[in-house]
Amino acid sequence: MSDPWEKLSPHLIAGAEGARAFRAIADRLHQVFPETRFSHQVIPPRATKSQWDNLVRATPLVALAYESWSPQTSTGAQFRGDLTFALVLITKHGTARDQYLGDGVVPGIIGMSALASYALHGWTIDDVGTCQIAHSAAVQEMDWLREDLAAAGLVVRIPNVGFEDADLITELDDFLALERTMIVDGVAQTPTTLQVRDQ
Repeated sequence: MSDPWEKLSPHLIAGAEGARAFRAIADRLHQVFPETRFSHQVIPPRATKSQWDNLVRATPLVALAYESWSPQTSTGAQFRGDLTFALVLITKHGTARDQYLGDGVVPGIIGMSALASYALHGWTIDDVGTCQIAHSAAVQEMDWLREDLAAAGLVVRIPNVGFEDADLITELDDFLALERTMIVDGVAQTPTTLQVRDQ
């Protein structure tokens, strides 16, 4: 029996447009927040306090997470929806004023948010879509952060994203109708098609 996963595109299994957008946004952030001055991290899907403690060891911090790929209510036969990513920016300063505005050397959360918004809003990722900053605000609920740390959270949205490769649909249809061939006494029997689900 052949492996059905071999019929699916590696692009689809790797995350398709969702993964492409994640990598593109991360690359963009590395360009505008150089690693010589900023720490870049990926936020775990279910980040614990201890994981956050590790993430904020180096600041200022630029941290990215996948949030959702929500289908549109008007979606038709092919899936389309809004991709969203969470961007958390953290800086370290001794005073509240500097946490907002920076000290002339290390930026504050207002400046980091402005730079991220300027770099991402209206920026188009080839074969995916155009980024929007759907929300940008100081994060108040992270009460376990040390008092010298301040955080801002941004929601990056890419509306109306679908699977642009038409071949993926054909491959998925093939995957949903698996073929099994039984071998009896060394002789191949008539192939049987197994429907994974109704079409």
